[in-house]
Amino acid sequence: MDAAQVLIYVFFILIAVLALSALFTPIRLGLKFLINAVFGFLGLVIAGVFGDFLGVSIAINIFTVLLTAFLGIYGLILIIILNIFF
Repeated sequence: MDAAQVLIYVFFILIAVLALSALFTPIRLGLKFLINAVFGFLGLVIAGVFGDFLGVSIAINIFTVLLTAFLGIYGLILIIILNIFF
């Protein structure tokens, strides 16, 4: 086995690793979005329950769930702040 064959094998292994990482990146991002959506929904429910005691009413709809899914805890804080001021 000479150096040219070794370089060809290394090149193909590198291409295979890059292809596999390209396949798993959307799955990882989708899983992150799903986890943020679940925690955002739970945060909205908790904020809705405790918000009634403080006079803040947060509606749980598709917009609020998507906002918390994209932004996570920062989206929940944004919704609470917007609800307080508007």
